Amino acid sequence: MTIIPDELKMIKTTLIQLADGGGIDIIFTTVDTGFLPWDITPEATMSVVDCPVSGIPEALQQASTEKTKRDVIPAAAGICGKILIINPPGKLKVAMEYPKVFLPVMQHALEILRGDAHECARRD
Repeated sequence: MTIIPDELKMIKTTLIQLADGGGIDIIFTTVDTGFLPWDITPEATMSVVDCPVSGIPEALQQASTEKTKRDVIPAAAGICGKILIINPPGKLKVAMEYPKVFLPVMQHALEILRGDAHECARRD
């Protein structure tokens, strides 16, 4: 685990170093409220990704609003090289639900990124 301050350049640099370092497939960050001036993790993430992945934040947001109607915190996700970066909102109560959202598809998503899976349209 790496803990860094809410500083745009430092977040961007750390994400790029982690993505370029190899040996990992996925980076998870936390996001505070998204409305505070210093909470710039989603912006930093989206500035380093090659391809945004909109479905993950949408699914996280849906899971979040099922727990609390007041939780409209922005999430972000994208691909940097062959690394998936996910910024789920950081509220602990809601964060406990996130694995239920992305674990069922995460293995396949990472296999695609690594080039190990090619047949995505088959029926199970």
